[in-house]
Amino acid sequence: MNELDEVFKNYSMEERIKEVMEDEAHINWLLPQYDHFMEHVKTYYPELDDRSFVLGSIFYERAMHDLGVFNNGD
Repeated sequence: MNELDEVFKNYSMEERIKEVMEDEAHINWLLPQYDHFMEHVKTYYPELDDRSFVLGSIFYERAMHDLGVFNNGD
């Protein structure tokens, strides 16, 4: 299991939905990366469909934070 796999194992769907509500402003930055990343999200949450882009985008942002790649300007 790689580092990104570990990131996703540690988050629940409820946490993701809450973050969507709190972090919507970051979606525009994430959209270019969405299509590629959604495939990784579906590995862990196969119930998601292609319309779940907001949730998938927030997964991406959270993972980038945890991996130290994207720090939101903090």
